[in-house]
Amino acid sequence: MTSGGRSGGARRWWRVAQIVFAVALVVGVFVAVIPQIADYRSVWTRVSSLTGFQIALLAGVTVLNLVTYWLQSIAAMPGLNLRMAAVQNQTTTTVANTVPAGGAIAVGVSYGIFHSWGYREGDFARFTLVTGIWNTAIKLVLPVVALGLLMIGGTIDPRLAVASAIGVAALVLAAALLALCLWKESFAAAIGRACRRAVGAVQRLLRRRPPSDDWGEVAVRFRRDSLELLRERGVWLTVTTIASHLSLFLVLLMSIRVVGVTADQVTWVEALAAFAFARLVTVIPLTPGGLGFIELSYIGALVWAGGDRIDVVAGTLLFRLLTFLLQIPLGAVTYPLWLRTKDRWHRTDRHARSRSKRTKPAARKAGVPA
Repeated sequence: MTSGGRSGGARRWWRVAQIVFAVALVVGVFVAVIPQIADYRSVWTRVSSLTGFQIALLAGVTVLNLVTYWLQSIAAMPGLNLRMAAVQNQTTTTVANTVPAGGAIAVGVSYGIFHSWGYREGDFARFTLVTGIWNTAIKLVLPVVALGLLMIGGTIDPRLAVASAIGVAALVLAAALLALCLWKESFAAAIGRACRRAVGAVQRLLRRRPPSDDWGEVAVRFRRDSLELLRERGVWLTVTTIASHLSLFLVLLMSIRVVGVTADQVTWVEALAAFAFARLVTVIPLTPGGLGFIELSYIGALVWAGGDRIDVVAGTLLFRLLTFLLQIPLGAVTYPLWLRTKDRWHRTDRHARSRSKRTKPAARKAGVPA
């Protein structure tokens, strides 16, 4: 057997092992762990007692949350309109929520969608990196904000302080690297090559081929494109990213309130702290969308804050139904929609870009600065 055949077989077995591991974890959490916290029959009683007004309210905040994701994509990708952002976002979310390590596969799907609309590899790389950095920054900032609010209210736990300190350290490191990358081209190239060496070392340990391209040059291109984007859309990108995370928290808060978790049991600040620290779990993609782990994180934090176990489990599962499970059928609608329209939909700034390219040589010939 050739080395390529052995490598392909190893990748297949690794993929199978990932799937088996993820399924075992999810089944273990929902079959063995959560029923020990609250009986599913009692949980269903809470959820099934919701009124029509409460259901409409939850639907409204869920739709609001979806729209904020689309607006963030529009801010990060010039030439994208709302319908295109909805198709790209919901399709890739479905992939990420259904496949182990689906986040990586969703990136490939996202590239195919953007490419069909006329975007280049550089456009896509900038979009992926900028949105990833901004989302990760908010995930790291929220625990710090929640800790500060808890300190103001006089309710703080040393464990939260330690976790927040770790978050602050990670945030400062990430911000420093980003600032150096954007400050000077030489720093960008050095950071890119250092990251390539680190990834290459890990891949060699996993017996995978290390990256062969020059990450230093990639980092330089990212710096140039990102500076242009941030000058034009930095504020809008920041606002929409914050709105997407806070609207997601609003869905959680409304979910636990409608099933009976009162402000006397869990204040909105304590709920924000639970949300902020549970969101950090999604950084580790052991299961699709953090399924299993993130539910336990929400339940544990909210029960620790003083919520009734049955109400907390009911609110958490309702929240995940709205923001995780219901996203999957939406992608089943948007993916065929993309297939039918990919030859007709194009980035809205395509003609402006082409006119700009044509006018620059003409301007130079006429002696006019382009």
